[in-house]
Amino acid sequence: NALALDPEGPQAIFIGTDAGAWVSTSGGGNWMVLGSGLPLVSVYDLKVHPEERFLIAGTHGRSMYKLALPDGVGIAGPSPPAGHNRQPRLYPNAPNPFNPSTSIRFELPLSTHARLAIYDQSGRLIRTLVDATLPAGSHSRRWDGLSAAGVPVASGRYTAVLEAAGTRADQTMLLLK
Repeated sequence: NALALDPEGPQAIFIGTDAGAWVSTSGGGNWMVLGSGLPLVSVYDLKVHPEERFLIAGTHGRSMYKLALPDGVGIAGPSPPAGHNRQPRLYPNAPNPFNPSTSIRFELPLSTHARLAIYDQSGRLIRTLVDATLPAGSHSRRWDGLSAAGVPVASGRYTAVLEAAGTRADQTMLLLK
């Protein structure tokens, strides 16, 4: 439906589809949902605003949304030095969209209690993947699209939420069946 390129970094591609706005930071190799405030709606126009680090999405029904670009996604800019970020970090799941399962990767700068949970669009807890003290470093968990009761969930948007070291990070995922 719509396409926008990062004017400063050719690897970032933004697309508007019938299932919302998406971004690839690998030149189209992998995709993730962009904009947790955007409902599941057709996006027909996209415009990158380079100075303010946001994307404007025009949708079906003539609505417009201003979507903040997450750090490290989209418009190129200075990066902090290696080891500078001492906050837990939740990376985009892969693959995304997914069926039947996806891998959720996160990083902890220190040993701490971490909770990684999956929520549906209405904010209901679907399943907790991690609720334990973990060592510093990179971690990965696979979500198989099942609820805590072992029942397959419906197609749709889900949110992975990482709570660790007093911070909260989330990533939107799309399950397509």
